[in-house]
Amino acid sequence: MSKGKGTKDKNEISRELIFETIVSEAAGLYNLLITVSTGVFGATLLFLDRIAPSPTKASLLCLALGWLMLILCTVACVWIRWKNLESGRMVLEGKFKEASDIDKPNRRLTKFAIFGLFCGIVLVAIFGFINIVHKGDINERNCKMCQNKEKPEKVQSKKDITERAIPYGSIETPEDEQKVGTSDESQGDSGQSNKNTETK
Repeated sequence: MSKGKGTKDKNEISRELIFETIVSEAAGLYNLLITVSTGVFGATLLFLDRIAPSPTKASLLCLALGWLMLILCTVACVWIRWKNLESGRMVLEGKFKEASDIDKPNRRLTKFAIFGLFCGIVLVAIFGFINIVHKGDINERNCKMCQNKEKPEKVQSKKDITERAIPYGSIETPEDEQKVGTSDESQGDSGQSNKNTETK
């Protein structure tokens, strides 16, 4: 029987060790949430002109909501850490009921902080994706405009110019007028010669 008790005591994990593990894991989680949320916020704020030089209105709304969620995540984590210190102080004073009352809303705040971080990252990613696509469209339009400018204009012949300038071809060109004038003069000369022959 004494052997069994000895093995049980060796394999049993103390409540203090479990509590220390939970506290360290919680501290690591809150530090991770604060680090990631502040890092994403700072990176987008610092490199905003490179990510989106000319952002659209819809993407700016996504960015504003993403920043708001990241800020709320950071604030929630700081509030939780402060409340954990308060509950720890209550436990040391033997006020276990008060400590439990403090810890209950902290669980909800922890879930909210995780959700806020997730939503903030997704919204910032949507902002970046929208502006990358928008930047690609602008570059494509600029390339098309450059290609159109580089294309040499076709040399137009006189005929094309006169056809475009004169809509129905009712007005004759100076060359045609000269031709018509010479033909009229030749017709007039031939008519006079005919008259002279008739008078003779």
